[in-house]
Amino acid sequence: MSYKKNVYSKFENNREFNLWFEIAKQGDAEAAYMLGMLFYRTGEQQDAIEAIKWFLKSAKQGYANAQHMLGLNFVNGFHIQPNMKEALKWFHAAAEQGHVEAQYEIGLLYAFGNHVKHNLSEAVRWFQLAAEQGHKEAQFELGMLYMLGKGVEKNLEEAVKSLRKAAELGHVRAQFALGGCYYTGGGVEKDITEARKWYRKAAKNGYVDAQYNIGRFYEYGVGVKRNFSVALKWFLIAAEQGHMLAQYEIGKFYGNGGGVRKDLKEAMKWYYKAAEQGHAAAQYDLGVCFYHGKGIKKNYAESFKWFLKAAEQEYALAQLGLGFCYSNGKGIKKDYAKAFNWFLKAAEQGVAEAQSEVGLCYALGNGIRKDMSKAVEWWHQAAEQGDVEAQYNLGMCYFKGENGKQDTKEAVKWFRKAAEQGYENAKNALRELGEK
Repeated sequence: MSYKKNVYSKFENNREFNLWFEIAKQGDAEAAYMLGMLFYRTGEQQDAIEAIKWFLKSAKQGYANAQHMLGLNFVNGFHIQPNMKEALKWFHAAAEQGHVEAQYEIGLLYAFGNHVKHNLSEAVRWFQLAAEQGHKEAQFELGMLYMLGKGVEKNLEEAVKSLRKAAELGHVRAQFALGGCYYTGGGVEKDITEARKWYRKAAKNGYVDAQYNIGRFYEYGVGVKRNFSVALKWFLIAAEQGHMLAQYEIGKFYGNGGGVRKDLKEAMKWYYKAAEQGHAAAQYDLGVCFYHGKGIKKNYAESFKWFLKAAEQEYALAQLGLGFCYSNGKGIKKDYAKAFNWFLKAAEQGVAEAQSEVGLCYALGNGIRKDMSKAVEWWHQAAEQGDVEAQYNLGMCYFKGENGKQDTKEAVKWFRKAAEQGYENAKNALRELGEK
């Protein structure tokens, strides 16, 4: 009895509580629910236990709101042992009476297989019922399932229809998704102006990916006049919320002086933020800054560290950077074999400078058995992409016949290509051959 007095005593002078309490004692389901809510809203453990008792009284009388509240408590374990079977039972009881939140909750349980059997077809059915009542979260989930073809046949037009309903009700993720549909032309005619409109709505509602996308629109002049200052503003809004891609874009702005005064220290700051989150390009750029002392004192060990992080993500330029670290003994003990392996990884991804270095390794026998035919093969690949050193080395190879065949005409061709790019050694070689 002392417990009851303690729980109920705080409501002694609460007219609303006393009114509902008197009605509830007479067996009124709505009153029992309202009484439960008054207890529940205090946030105290003892009150919550009492709230659930009243919810249960109401729910057993078929009151949908109470059934829904019981379902939520069994799902989330609010002052009650979590029990998904009980949660589903009470959600069903409410949903079959048309309770829109209960219908949505059932959809979520089936969609994510949260302690119930994963069943996307059932999820679609319940989301559909809730969506038809104007439930924006259900409309969004339904739209995404149509877009992905999960639990229902893929139908981009239906996806757009459902996403639009949610977006017009202010659902921020639906606004962003709808922007993407207009941007790509998925399920609707491609329309950059409409894409920007919906991205902007989502951005103004605080959706960080949309803020980043608006920044990109202004950076590249997509559907708007190019404006680096406006782009930077949006990137900063996103970056300050931890958006990795926006942080990297800001780093590039300051590193290149695009729309803002060039500031390598500021660039380093933003590269570091993005790199810490695993952005491979930022890790590479950070490595370059440390390697060359851009915006910070040279530190080859730090450079090697960041190149390695990016290279392990298959970032080709970082693999090239690691090759130079190993071949020159910068930040790590010199190791031609490891240098070759990293050059080769980058070369296989099509990086011309790396292909040139692989050719040089084969030509000199650095880290790999000397093989002039392979050297020529790699130099050809690099030279065709315009790598000036590969063009010159290829010219020398043909001039000296180091690949088993001397070919002055072919040598002149490659010397000329390198000379046209201002390569002095190639110009000298042409002069010695009496070529212009």
